[in-house]
Amino acid sequence: MKTIDPEIARNLIGLQFCGNFGDPMGNPDISKITKYFRENNEKVAIYVKTNGGIGDKESYREMANLGSIMTFGIDGYGEKNELYRVNVKWEKLMENLLEFSNNCNQDQLEIQFIMWNETTDQILPIIDLIREIGIGTLYLRKPFTTGIKTEVFNMKGQSTHFLTEIVDSRLFKYFNTVWKYEDLNKLKNEIIDLKLENPILEKSDLKVYPREERERRTYQYSEIESIEESDTGSCQTCFSKNFKNPYNLMGEVYNIYITHNKFLMPCCYLPPGISNEMFFSSGNESPEQKQILNKMSDLGFQNFSLEEKTLRDVFDNGILHNFVYDDLINNKGFKSCKNFCSKPKNKII
Repeated sequence: MKTIDPEIARNLIGLQFCGNFGDPMGNPDISKITKYFRENNEKVAIYVKTNGGIGDKESYREMANLGSIMTFGIDGYGEKNELYRVNVKWEKLMENLLEFSNNCNQDQLEIQFIMWNETTDQILPIIDLIREIGIGTLYLRKPFTTGIKTEVFNMKGQSTHFLTEIVDSRLFKYFNTVWKYEDLNKLKNEIIDLKLENPILEKSDLKVYPREERERRTYQYSEIESIEESDTGSCQTCFSKNFKNPYNLMGEVYNIYITHNKFLMPCCYLPPGISNEMFFSSGNESPEQKQILNKMSDLGFQNFSLEEKTLRDVFDNGILHNFVYDDLINNKGFKSCKNFCSKPKNKII
């Protein structure tokens, strides 16, 4: 591993493989990479997030044996899973899920279920699935959305249906909750008692939107017309600056992120709308995107790159402090940071 040397590996608390642009289990070397970190650090917690529909059984078995903690994103039983997990074939998913579960212990397996209004009828089948497997926890997650209605496309690029935010307020208390295996029957009975109505799926018109082909164009500093002021009724938190206590912005227990195109970023929330815009700028970036890209442009995109430098070199040059950490301490952080990571001031810590 040229980017992350053994000394850094030995001092890691945790390592997470997730896919803002792809699925980590699609990497044919995922078990080799995991083995490198495990051999250099027996205690490091290794997390993997996957849809389970990609990769071979052998890789899932090896990841289980290496002590990886794997989260399978499953949002419905059988074909219902494809309401959100487009083109994830159930047979393949189950093959990989069972291979992992048969070789791991209770603490290594988590099923993540995203709570869309149209998938509420699938909570009970997913509980039954975990009970049938005989192992695992259930994470009921509130989706990140850009609006009340989210459009879904098939593999042909056709608009097929819409997923919407939960409307039944009785379900709100379940957002972002984790249920241990032994508590699943309690959860099942609670959901049954709610007597939820069967959701109605809104179909779309199968319209194919023209694909935007962008030429390579490096983002140039751009004036921001307007950006809303941050909410003064909340305090900034940052898991990147202090993973153990994100309320303490003076901490130094860092939780950093490496993008698909080998750039060091403070977290996984910023890159989805930033990584490609750096060098394939549309010219129509949002004010929030411009705020981040302008700062990166001022600091020099190359100073974030791990292409020819190690993680140690890039982090030690102070780029993330100049980029975001110092401003967070002074309450001048990005609007995106406030949107993603701010909590009520009266939070007890």
